[in-house]
Order: sequence, then C-alpha cells, then structure tokens
Amino acid sequence: MGDKAVHTSFLQKMPFAQKNYRFYLPLMPLATEQMDLSGYELIISSCHAVSKGVLTGPDQLHISYIHTPIRYAWDMQHEYLSGLGAVRAALARLVLHYIRSWDVIAANRPDRLITNSKFIARFMIGCSKRSIWRGHFRISTSSRASILPTR
Repeated sequence: MGDKAVHTSFLQKMPFAQKNYRFYLPLMPLATEQMDLSGYELIISSCHAVSKGVLTGPDQLHISYIHTPIRYAWDMQHEYLSGLGAVRAALARLVLHYIRSWDVIAANRPDRLITNSKFIARFMIGCSKRSIWRGHFRISTSSRASILPTR
C-alpha cells in the first residue's frame, strides 16, 4: 500500500502489546469497535479473530473474509487451557465466554461473509445463522483495485 497511512488501535500503545498481545484479548473487541471507518463506502476485513466486528453505517458495504474462527474460544478451548492452573483456567474461561458471545454478534455485522473452505463456512453458518460465500480470491492493490476470482 506504499505511501498510505496506517492507523492502529489504542492497543498498539499498551505496555508490552507487541510481545504479550494475548493478554489484551478482552480489549480487542472494544478496540475494533472504536475504529472510525465512517469515511469509507467499502470496508473489506481480513479476519481470524475480531476485525469482522467493526462498526459500519447503513450506507457502507462491509465484506469480511474469514480465514478461521477464534478457535481458542470455540472448538479448541480445552486444548488451549489444558496447561493452565485452576485459577488461570477459570479466568480464561470467563474471558473466552465473553469473546464467544461477542463473536456471535460480530459475525452478523458484515454484509457478506466469505470463507476459504467448507469447514470454515459450516462453522460460520453455525455462529451466524446466515449464508456464507465461499471462494478463493486474489486482490489487486493497484490504482484500479478490484476483487478478482481465481480460476
């Protein structure tokens, strides 16, 4: 994107955020919702966690490409928590419950969800109760940007 400005959330400025970003998981939904995208007609989010949850207006089109759901909050929670002690695991379960609740709400925000596999599409249909578009795309970032389906 060359000379384009990059805008980050308040989490970027938090202590140790670069290395210990996992500790900021409870704040990630808030950080995502605080992004001001009001100046854009089209929002394309590339999501493995929270970016599908950005807030948009009625005159904006939001397309979210879902790479994977938040696996550590959903189907792999027990694997991720297995090495934690009782207190840390209980705290993590509480946070992950909040993340799952928010994730269901966030999955219904984009106008279109696109996934790259049948597995992810089935998972997202279960979360959002809506149709999912499945496809593999290459995106041109030239001055004449467009979304081009691969053959």
